[in-house]
Amino acid sequence: MQIRVLAIALCALLACPPAPLITPPVTGPPAEDTRDDPEIARAGQEYIDLIVATSPEHATTLGLHARDKDLDDRTLVAFEQRLAKEERMLAELRSRFPTPHASRSARTDLEILEHALAADVRVKRDRRPLENQPDVYEAPLDALYEMMARTYAPPAERANAVLARLEKLPGVFAQAKANLKHPPKPWTEIAIERASGAKTFLDDSRAELVAALPGEDARADHALAVARKAFAAYSSFLQKDLLPRSTGNYATGAELFGYMLKEVYFLDSTADELAQLGRKVLTETSDKMTALAKRMDAKASGWPEVTARL
Repeated sequence: MQIRVLAIALCALLACPPAPLITPPVTGPPAEDTRDDPEIARAGQEYIDLIVATSPEHATTLGLHARDKDLDDRTLVAFEQRLAKEERMLAELRSRFPTPHASRSARTDLEILEHALAADVRVKRDRRPLENQPDVYEAPLDALYEMMARTYAPPAERANAVLARLEKLPGVFAQAKANLKHPPKPWTEIAIERASGAKTFLDDSRAELVAALPGEDARADHALAVARKAFAAYSSFLQKDLLPRSTGNYATGAELFGYMLKEVYFLDSTADELAQLGRKVLTETSDKMTALAKRMDAKASGWPEVTARL
């Protein structure tokens, strides 16, 4: 009470209106308006359903196994159809939730969903991966590895799905030959290197597949033989046919790269600012490594010499 009297006296000296003697009740922040939360959650599930429908391989890596026996349709027609579906979904989201009445977490989910759709459409339309990235046709290996490594289902169930996908690989590479135009040379070289390692993965997988499917050795061997032959043929196509015409440019360009920084990676920095930061960190790191190398060998020309000797 004495503090309040002093405060009132001080206010009188400063000609400010006195504070009320009765302290108003303390109230919390207004309750969140979350009426759109269920619809936003439903929109998220619709996006997941779209992934399962259009990219069963991606679904596998996300832990969704309804279509583990299928591979992605990599025809150009299917590519355009998927982007059109994503564009429609994005337009519907923006129409349904112009000003979302949602919790903070739901608003975050909605923003991430809209960014994912917009960025996927924009980047894929610009970069045309089915025409320019030979390694996207080798991506079934990623899904196959996930199925072998994760124990999400009984071994026999997973093995059956793996064999089904192995037998479908020739169709994937047929799509590659029809779609690939003039990719960047480094990307073709990456695909050649990856194709050369497929045989090792397939050979190493046999023991696990046979163990999971007792008495079905012949079926496993047939599927693996189909896959080995398909990868060998694709490797030959890459080296003899595609590599000589791999004259494309892999550079994204400043405009698209700036878009990706903002919309895909949620960064406020520009490409120039990131490059400046990278040069600064590189210089500082190199200086620290040189100082350490000099402590190890004062006569050394720098850290590369000490590192090579070590």
